Amino acid sequence: MAEKGKRILPWALLALAGAVALVGYLVMQFVQTDHPRVDLPAIGGPFSLIDQNGNTVTDEDLEDQFKLIYFGYTYSPNISATTLSTMTETLDALGDDAKQVTPLFITIDPERDQPEHMKMYLEHFHPRFVGLSGTQDAIAQTADKFQVHFAKVENLDAAPDDYEFDHTSIVYLMGPDGDFRAHFTDGATAEAMAKRIREHL
Repeated sequence: MAEKGKRILPWALLALAGAVALVGYLVMQFVQTDHPRVDLPAIGGPFSLIDQNGNTVTDEDLEDQFKLIYFGYTYSPNISATTLSTMTETLDALGDDAKQVTPLFITIDPERDQPEHMKMYLEHFHPRFVGLSGTQDAIAQTADKFQVHFAKVENLDAAPDDYEFDHTSIVYLMGPDGDFRAHFTDGATAEAMAKRIREHL
């Protein structure tokens, strides 16, 4: 029986590799064509949140802009700060074209990331950044529209407010019409992001 299992394993791996390749192909069809060949989950949608100055911001307020959107939280040990730094470098690389792009940082931790805290945090990044917070329900609904998943990770040996999040770490490029244009995963360089963004401006 053990020998039979060894013979089957390569075929299972081959099938898995084929499935991954197929998914990659379908995603490329979705991103690169105006008429996707398959139905994939929609990304984006209406939202109403509070910015770092305490003002209500909706998707309609940004209709004339491309949006570079990231979901994270200010107490993140390193991922969020690193991503926002890369987004800042991307906007710097875009030069005057950056005027067409609004960078949005949407917190998944509204309990701690109140507007005034977001404002102080974002002072370390590009001045065009808009930090968005809101109620837990509003954040959850917005994250769901962007296929962003997150979960609180409690530290039983620490204070109740000392916790982290496991979360989707993707930067989305959305068009002025609110449609998904591109996405960038961890490790994407500012130069590569700026080049891709210019293709859509």
